[in-house]
Amino acid sequence: MLMAITAALVSIGRGYSVYDDIAIWSLKGYVIADKHSLMAAGAASGHGLAYPLNLSLAIAVFRFD
Repeated sequence: MLMAITAALVSIGRGYSVYDDIAIWSLKGYVIADKHSLMAAGAASGHGLAYPLNLSLAIAVFRFD
């Protein structure tokens, strides 16, 4: 029983990581700004366009030259 509770706490606690911001959303934002195409974000990571792009779009706005 203790093992099941520990496993549940670890899985909930590690469901989101600070690394996600860097690996998923910022990368997509940089690719959108670089390619000047929203659809380019689909190939930018292994997640495609599955996640909402609000953070990626905000990052891309600040990266446009």
